[in-house]
Amino acid sequence: MNSSSKLTSFTIINYLLLFGAGFIWGSQYILTKFALVSFSTTTIAAGRIGIGALLLTLLVAARVDKPSISKTPSSFWRSLPDFFVIGLLEATLPCILIAWAQLYLASSVAAVIIGTVPLFATVLEALFVAGSRISFKKG
Repeated sequence: MNSSSKLTSFTIINYLLLFGAGFIWGSQYILTKFALVSFSTTTIAAGRIGIGALLLTLLVAARVDKPSISKTPSSFWRSLPDFFVIGLLEATLPCILIAWAQLYLASSVAAVIIGTVPLFATVLEALFVAGSRISFKKG
């Protein structure tokens, strides 16, 4: 196999992975719109969070490497309140609020608005993180 065919197959795989990620990421909005016909916003959020928790549990259970012995089990229990706060602010509230917003917005509008989150995060980082500035090249 010459280098041009390797590059081409590598490029095709990358585009297929990008398409798959975009399909999975974008389909949640149309599926939420369909689910709103039969379910409440909190039920939809609970279902999404439950599916995510199940998948993460399966990934952790299937992990090949063994956990490090250097960390004590008590460090997990001390960090548990932080995990709950992150879960509430990063998963639970956004799932409920997005489903609620889709009661009034088209799924395409919701997807575009959510797509602007990295832009707002970049601007807020520049405003609130000392020494941070907006540039094309981070590093």
